[in-house]
Amino acid sequence: MVLDKRRAHLLSIIQHSTDPIPTKDLVTRTNLSQRTIYYDLDQINSWLRTQGLEPIESQHGKGLFLPPASKSKLMVSKDQSFEDWQYQLSRQEREVLIKAKILLEEQDASMQRFMDLTSMSRGTIAKEIKEIKQEFSKAGLRLYYKKGSDTG
Repeated sequence: MVLDKRRAHLLSIIQHSTDPIPTKDLVTRTNLSQRTIYYDLDQINSWLRTQGLEPIESQHGKGLFLPPASKSKLMVSKDQSFEDWQYQLSRQEREVLIKAKILLEEQDASMQRFMDLTSMSRGTIAKEIKEIKQEFSKAGLRLYYKKGSDTG
């Protein structure tokens, strides 16, 4: 499991808060719904557990906080194992990266290169390419591709 940009940001807010932070403050700071925040917290807590860290806790009437042991272990400079943390690109970041590669590279891009670049599956990349092709078409650009010539 990996954390995407939104969840990494949410974890960072909680990690750097000196006092428990109320959920309503997180809603304001992140422009996310309370429901999305709770869903993200479940995902973050699952990730923390896979890293051998204590999950985010809730203090009734005060808010959410990260236990001190987890806070200190998440500091990159202090914890060598945290270097293995993987960042998962958001959909928007993947799209920008793929578009830039298509538009700026002189050589033909391949499905494998996009998969390596974004760490996404072939199916996800194919879906992104299809959407980018439609967007390019609306802008008067044509995106050509050949099936089966995916040499990397």
